[in-house]
Order: sequence, then C-alpha cells, then structure tokens
Amino acid sequence: MAFVKKDWLNAATGAATTDAEEVTGTGQYGLQFSTTGSPTGGVITLEGSIDGANWVTLQAMNVATDASGRIAWSLATVPGGTATLRPVVYIRLDLSGLTGGSSPTLSASVIAV
Repeated sequence: MAFVKKDWLNAATGAATTDAEEVTGTGQYGLQFSTTGSPTGGVITLEGSIDGANWVTLQAMNVATDASGRIAWSLATVPGGTATLRPVVYIRLDLSGLTGGSSPTLSASVIAV
C-alpha cells in the first residue's frame, strides 16, 4: 500500500523538520518539491529510520540546482548497477533552510511504495 503526503512541508520559509510518519512495508520513496521566490540555496532531505531516533538520508535535493517539480527516487544502486530497495519504518523531511531570492518558500511532497 502506498503512503502519500502532499505538501508535507507547505510554504516553508526556513529550516524545518517534519514529524515522523510510519511507512512499514515500503521500500521506495519519492521526493518532489516546488518553490516560490527563486531561492538560490537550501537542501531538502528525505530521511529514514528503523527506530525513530537514528536517521539516514534516503534522498536529498538541492533547491538551487535540482529542477522544481521533478521526482527524485531513493533506490540505491549497488555494484553492477542493480537497484535495491531501502526499507525503513519511519520517514521525515528536513529542510536545511532557504537563502537568496525574494521571500522564498518551499513546499514538498513524498510518496512511499
């Protein structure tokens, strides 16, 4: 069953971390963001955890260089080019902050399957 969280971060203006959501039974995670105000810096990171206390990066996107609206998937590639699932129990979003532009905001959505 898929987990979808639209606008999990909604018009964030600076550093923010969402509450964790349980996604047991999933192994692929998509992250999509959009911005206003033309920010020139910041990183949005989808993090995963097994215990809800220790977090690892599943996917990170640079606000300035990654295309707004593109979906980035968290599949890991192992030697030989094989994609592997990255199952976790919890996910959350972390925004490092936004810089530059004119009153920039960021909204981000996630899908877990």
